[in-house]
Amino acid sequence: MSPAQKTTALLLTLAVAACQSGRPTFGDKAGDSHGGDTGDTGDTGDTGTPTLPPFVLETSTTLDEDSLALRTNLPIQVGDCEALAFADTPCADVDLDGLVDAWEDLALDRLRPTVQFDEDEPLIDDDSAVLHGVGRIALAPNGSGHVRIYLMIGYSQDYGRCGLSDHHGDSERVVIDLEPTGVAGDVRIHGLYTAAHEGSPLDHGTVLTGGDLATADFPLDATTGEPRWRVFASDGKHATYPSVELCESAEWAPCLDEDCAPDGVDNPLDYERLPPAINAGEEGAPRVTDLSEIGFPGDDAWLDQTFCGGQERDGDCSASIREKLLTDPFG
Repeated sequence: MSPAQKTTALLLTLAVAACQSGRPTFGDKAGDSHGGDTGDTGDTGDTGTPTLPPFVLETSTTLDEDSLALRTNLPIQVGDCEALAFADTPCADVDLDGLVDAWEDLALDRLRPTVQFDEDEPLIDDDSAVLHGVGRIALAPNGSGHVRIYLMIGYSQDYGRCGLSDHHGDSERVVIDLEPTGVAGDVRIHGLYTAAHEGSPLDHGTVLTGGDLATADFPLDATTGEPRWRVFASDGKHATYPSVELCESAEWAPCLDEDCAPDGVDNPLDYERLPPAINAGEEGAPRVTDLSEIGFPGDDAWLDQTFCGGQERDGDCSASIREKLLTDPFG
């Protein structure tokens, strides 16, 4: 079973439990309840031992002052998860990082950003284009107790601009710094990073913390009706920015200036995408390596090789996924 299938199976299991109990499950609004109802332990069976109630996932995203928060009754840490008095709490930790895999997958699902493109973005009309994310969720390396979401946003093609600098594969990224609130599995966004021409002389990577988080964009998600982060990709090159203003204020040279977000279109949502994403786990205990199943054959989440977007390695490609998943921008 692939990692994506395992995640789907987990969510289906939780959905069945929710139907049996009448409680909300993945994607439903959780209200203010945490932890579930443990007052009724159910039948004791033939052994006389009380039967524990099923775990029912509760989750939502909310705006917390100028930032975005994830609320869930599923704990972050494995030890806290295993201490819950439920029959089937999903506490597995395949990547051996001390964090509950199901919580990692939930955070990646609900906190990864939508990407809005310019009206001239070639990807919009490219039927062969592949857009898919590869993530890693891990404790912050500075010992703060925060959790980082590292997300490589992978494009099968960098289209270049003005007929220049196009190449196979484009590995862009964002990183989210999450501060646990101390309530169940709840976290609040403490910092955001968007990469733009990362590591080049034109690097316009942006870190938002504190009051600067007010400049981030958290519109309501069309599917869940709850807030979700949105970023903006420059046309052709996919440099990622937290706002249209930062993107279009970047001055380069004639024909090379950045453009983000659609102008003069009937429906801006036609130029917005929510890239699906998989959790690659940890380098020493990976959950995903080969990326063929997400449309990038020949690419690997953890090999120290360039990312070619599933295309031939016949020239320059993009920076390795491994680099995007391990480099911390908040140091």
